[in-house]
Parts: sequence; structure tokens; C-alpha cells
Amino acid sequence: MGMERVLVVKAADKVGQKVLVKGWVHARRDHGKLIFIDLRDRSGLLQVVFWGGGDKKLFGQAEHLRSEFVVAIEGKIQKRQENQINPDLETGKVELAAEELEVINESETPPFEISSDTADVREEIRLKYRYLDLRTQRMQRNLRLRSKFIEECRKFLFDNDFVSYFEESDFCWRVWLLGYRVIFYPKTSIKHKVGFTIKRLDVGNINFH
Repeated sequence: MGMERVLVVKAADKVGQKVLVKGWVHARRDHGKLIFIDLRDRSGLLQVVFWGGGDKKLFGQAEHLRSEFVVAIEGKIQKRQENQINPDLETGKVELAAEELEVINESETPPFEISSDTADVREEIRLKYRYLDLRTQRMQRNLRLRSKFIEECRKFLFDNDFVSYFEESDFCWRVWLLGYRVIFYPKTSIKHKVGFTIKRLDVGNINFH
């Protein structure tokens, strides 16, 4: 697979072209001679189809795919039939006819459904598997909203001639789940190059969530 990877959201503009996409198996549907998977990356979802009457080895690989497997798939983007169009997806008018499949990493069965809202999942489970919780649509939406808010704040400040710089005093960030704060102390070396030392302060059982 020597092609350059494209985000799935851009697939709708590449009908008839061969592309390489990478991401997580969001869902899998087996219809006998046809296997469909929803491939998820940071930009959205794309339906991928494997045909049992084609490459037997490829179809056999598709039969073993499970939720949250990390895969790379190469194939041709084609239009969906009218009765199969999904208006709720940006890529709902197209699908990828798989020609090559590489399983980059397998996954155990997740402790909760990544494709569902985890608001009702117990908080201690969500925190234990935070790396999985952050993959869900709701958490991705929250992260993007937070990023956009910070971007707009900085844009406003820069548009009003504010200057961003590091003060010589301590500055710190909250570190989620680890039970301490990380404080970076700026210091000047003998060669007058700015470096950083790190000190961790235990703050007990404070919940930063």
C-alpha cells in the first residue's frame, strides 16, 4: 500500500478513484456474500464493502474484523444505489469497494460501545478506559468545541495586539487522572539557551474530572 492516505470525509469527492484510508472499525455487518464495515477516522465515517464473489482471501480477512480493529484499506470509491444513500453522513452517497486490507492492530472487545453515547456508563469505567471514551462522538465533539473556543479566544487577543510570551515565573497544567500537577520551571543554561526542568507535586486524591 504505497498510496498516500486520505481522510474518509474527502472520499465523496473521489468517485471512480482509487484511495487508501486508515482508521478504526466502527461497526461491521455481515450479509452472507457481502460484508459491510463503517470505517472511522477523525473526520467521520465511510462505508466499506467486501464482496464474497471476489477475492476469497480478502473476504476471509473481512470475516475476522471486529469493533475497534485498526485497519488500512485500499479500494475504489463508488456511488451507492439510491435506496442505500445515508443522508446523515457526509460520505453517505458513496462507499469504498475494498481491494486490499491490512490489519494494523487487533482489539479486544471494548468495555462499552464506542459507537454509542457513554454518558450513562459509570464514571470509573470511563476514566479507566479514557483512551476509548475519547473516541466516542460526544467526546470528540466536546474536544473540537474546546479547541475552537481556545482558537477564537487567541484570535481575539492577537487581533487586539496582545503578545504571547512565557513569563519567568512558574506555570503549570493540570494532568488528568495521574493525581499530581506538572510544573515546568523555565531556566537559563550556561549557553543562555532556555531549557525546562519538571517537578511533580503530589496533591492526593483530588478529582480533576
